[in-house]
Amino acid sequence: ADLVLAHPDANFVFNQEGKELYGLVDDYDAGKCDVMAVGKMDSLGDLHLMDLFCKRDLVYTESIVIENPVGFPIRSELASGFNYWMLQGEKYHSISVQASLEEYDAKNKRK
Repeated sequence: ADLVLAHPDANFVFNQEGKELYGLVDDYDAGKCDVMAVGKMDSLGDLHLMDLFCKRDLVYTESIVIENPVGFPIRSELASGFNYWMLQGEKYHSISVQASLEEYDAKNKRK
């Protein structure tokens, strides 16, 4: 629902066959859509899927289709302290979820 609200003029096609990303490629091949929105984290590790994208001259962009904020499951009595330490780590030690993800990607040669 958030995706449709964020892009009200788009004609969305959601694969109903349960084939996930490969179903999107099938729908693209069938002419049901002109664009596929696929998250990098969902697909980069699948070399067969990457090959299918390459054969169709599909590319990744840094465009954001939709953002899904992620929260940490934590008990309410611990949330304040957790938030404090997250901010301290980022401010004084450059430790953050984003920095850790970027470091992981660099070490594993992911873009």
